[in-house]
Amino acid sequence: MTNNVTLVLNGFFKLSEAEKQEVLTEIDNYKRKDYFEKGQMNEDLNQRTRRIMGPISSGTCPSCGR
Repeated sequence: MTNNVTLVLNGFFKLSEAEKQEVLTEIDNYKRKDYFEKGQMNEDLNQRTRRIMGPISSGTCPSCGR
């Protein structure tokens, strides 16, 4: 298992059961999309992540603590 997979799984395990189900649904949706749609989904997710994270005063990731 790579370090990236370990970090993602650690974040996944910290989610509530409803949030875990939402993640799994989004992964299923991603797998059904074609190349172009996956790119659009990735772009949207990156923008949403930047809005959520914003300038972090602590300088650490809220998911992994790094």
